[in-house]
Amino acid sequence: NLTGIKIRRGCDVDVAELQQVLCVMQRVIFDHEGMVRQFLADDKGTVLIAVFLAHEDSPVRGVKTALEIHQRLDELRVTNTVGVTTGKTFCGSVGSEARREYAMVGDIVNLSARLMVAAIKQQVGILCDRITMRACGQRFDFTTLKPIHVKGKADPIPIFIPRIRARR
Repeated sequence: NLTGIKIRRGCDVDVAELQQVLCVMQRVIFDHEGMVRQFLADDKGTVLIAVFLAHEDSPVRGVKTALEIHQRLDELRVTNTVGVTTGKTFCGSVGSEARREYAMVGDIVNLSARLMVAAIKQQVGILCDRITMRACGQRFDFTTLKPIHVKGKADPIPIFIPRIRARR
């Protein structure tokens, strides 16, 4: 399960604020036994990529993490969007003896990034794919949106907004 978080800021980011935001996201991810793969900041904003490996309930952990991070960043008045996808990807070391790094490569990595951007256009905080929604079962409420076209996919992608399940 992959969770990508996009924070929209300009180039004039306060380093102390950036550090606070990263610490908030890391704590939530670690609390759900996830791993931070990458944290990038540039003129387009800040992106964090997290992964939840080897858990039967990884999609649930990914959605819980997304909901909690989104709420915590909203409380800090940090505009953010999250894309959550579920599927297989290559996770491992790549590179030569001179330089190696841990990488995650695969379709779901790209789809998570596309969902983060789509969340901005849809004016929602979190989007997930159909596989994630189905894997979560009745653990959350989901709002179905109109499928979207994304780069690299011939067919429209069904998208869903996850929400904490209402008490009944």
